[in-house]
Amino acid sequence: MSRFTRLLCGALALAGCGGADGSDGSDATAPGTSGTNTGISCAESDLIAQCPIGSSPDLSAEATSACNGQVDFLLSGDGGSVKAACKGKSECLVVCQFASPCLCGVVSVTRDAIVCVDCATASACGNARCEGGEDPNTCPVDCAAVCPQGTRRCNGRDREDCNAQGSWETVACRPDQACEVGPGGVACQASLNPSGGTFPGTGWSDERLPYDPADIYFAEAELSVMQQTGAGCLPLAFVDADHVLCETGAVMAVYSTDDTPPETLPINALPLASAADLPFIVTPARQPEILDLETRQKRTGEAVVDDVTDLKWGPAAVHAQSGRAAVAFSAAGEPFIALYALETGRIEAMLRYAQSGLTTAAAGLAFSPDGQLLAEIRDEGLCVVWNVSERKHTRLINLEWDPQAFPIHGQHVAFTRGEGPYLLISHASGAELWDLEKNERLRAAGGPNGRSNLSGRFSLSGDGRVIAALGPEGGLGLYYLNTFEHIRSLNAPLINISTPTSGPQTTLYGLFSPDGRRLAIGHVLFASYSE
Repeated sequence: MSRFTRLLCGALALAGCGGADGSDGSDATAPGTSGTNTGISCAESDLIAQCPIGSSPDLSAEATSACNGQVDFLLSGDGGSVKAACKGKSECLVVCQFASPCLCGVVSVTRDAIVCVDCATASACGNARCEGGEDPNTCPVDCAAVCPQGTRRCNGRDREDCNAQGSWETVACRPDQACEVGPGGVACQASLNPSGGTFPGTGWSDERLPYDPADIYFAEAELSVMQQTGAGCLPLAFVDADHVLCETGAVMAVYSTDDTPPETLPINALPLASAADLPFIVTPARQPEILDLETRQKRTGEAVVDDVTDLKWGPAAVHAQSGRAAVAFSAAGEPFIALYALETGRIEAMLRYAQSGLTTAAAGLAFSPDGQLLAEIRDEGLCVVWNVSERKHTRLINLEWDPQAFPIHGQHVAFTRGEGPYLLISHASGAELWDLEKNERLRAAGGPNGRSNLSGRFSLSGDGRVIAALGPEGGLGLYYLNTFEHIRSLNAPLINISTPTSGPQTTLYGLFSPDGRRLAIGHVLFASYSE
């Protein structure tokens, strides 16, 4: 048997290449077949010559068997690259091993050159992403739908969304978030905060105010809001003795007690949700608005979630001394609180306590006098007290009220400054006073068995001694904090407001001046006897 015949038989193991006795196989020619086709020889030099520059020929049986008898067959390397090409004829093949594999595919392989696909424009079929012009026909492995469009799932801490091509795309959650499946579906949620925070005290003080807020009795002046708008205002802060920051509908403005035109501020109003601790004012939104009243500089707070996640926001709280604001949110049915830096609008942290059935944003927020604690009251009758610096909750207070008998409305919470350290909480049927150091309820007004006038929104005087809330005979009533005893009622005007959740409504709300001498109710300023 000739050398080239042995090459053909050894490399391709073709039938009829010679008998077992070592003959050249000429007797194996099938009847009717020309003898010139018998024992086709593969010229080694011809095969080698078919490999292009930049490749090396491999005639071994192990190499050529990978060609499966196909000419111009491409052999894959690591990561989907192309490392070689099969050349020759079906009976005689050589593997041309590329000196440099084509990482992103091959355009052509000729005797003159190997032309690779430019990776900068390649679609990289097989990388589990439908991209670069790929479609279900050209790259079914990447583009065939594997999930219903618009669906979501969690993959570890991150979220995955099914795109228009039916493929999963990763949406990285914030470092302080994790993907969870909740009542509202799959979403990046604020990570759960642990319990066990220490109780640092509230920073309360027993200093007395220059005036006794219990002496407030008569209407002293009117704000220009009635002259300008014909409607009352919801007071947020006393700028000074004669100027009050008010919300009037969707307008935030500073009104005076003379004929001076009001100053409309460049910040939206959200009645019963906006908050102020001068010089800072905060209005909740997907990206809360922060205004410095001294510089008139406005900032937009950082967004807590992406724009497509269902998000509802509740009230805000501000603590100017610590430079921090808190805004209540509910994302995809899970409530949490975002802590913002007032100077930058950046999120410092997110606080989240999870309990089955709690799906709405907090109804009320309040910082302690020193800013170290934050109280959050939920519509479901739970008050959570947070240690802000430790990002842990230190108190859980379950309120005594029946949500079936008394519909949810007007929950409010405030830390006392000159009495206590106490926490005053109002709910649908009344109010409760808690000693936070002892973690016990001191007294309650109303509750499961009856309704109190102290239910709903209230205001505390700066020394924490007097409450302004709904009066027993109508109007706005003044009450002592320690006993809940009614002092008197003021014939105050109702305030017409509209909120995103409850729509148009009327309310009574009084705001004490810092010195304890005045009480703003609508457009009227009530004052004490003292001068």
